[in-house]
Amino acid sequence: MLESLYQWLEPKSTWAIFTLLFLGFIIFSQLFEQRHKELGYENKMLDMQGWYGPAEVKSLFDKIQPLKTNYLKLGETDGLKLYAITELTVDIVFPFIYCFLIIIPIIHLYSPGNAKYLILLPICAALADLCENISIALMAFTYDKSISIVNKK
Repeated sequence: MLESLYQWLEPKSTWAIFTLLFLGFIIFSQLFEQRHKELGYENKMLDMQGWYGPAEVKSLFDKIQPLKTNYLKLGETDGLKLYAITELTVDIVFPFIYCFLIIIPIIHLYSPGNAKYLILLPICAALADLCENISIALMAFTYDKSISIVNKK
C-alpha cells in the first residue's frame, strides 16, 4: 500500500505544483488572518491552542457567539456560525495544502525507500487536523449556551 501511494504521489511532486501549493498556503493564511480579525485577536481559536478542554471551548464560544461579522463580504452572521463555517471550508482545504507542501520535498530529498515511510508523517498530521476541524465545527454548530460546565466529584 505504501509503495502504491508513493508511486501515485511521485509524478505529481513537481516544483510547479509546489509553487501553486505555496501560493495557496499564503492565500489561506490570509483567510485565517481575516477570520481572526473578524472574531477578535484577543480570542484565541481552539486550533491555535496547544491544548483545550470543555471550559476553554465554552469560554471561546461565549465570547464569539454574540459578535456580528461579515467575513469577506459574504453576509452578516454571528461569530460562532462564522467559526463553524470556516472550519468546514477554509480549514478543511488547508491540511491538504500543507500536507503536500511537506510531501513534495520529502519525495525529492529522500530515497524512495525512506520517502514512502516519511510521507506518512504529514498525512497523519493532516488527518488529525481534519478530524479536529470537523469536531470543532460540530461543537460550534450544536453549541448550547445554557449548558454549564461543572466538575462533579
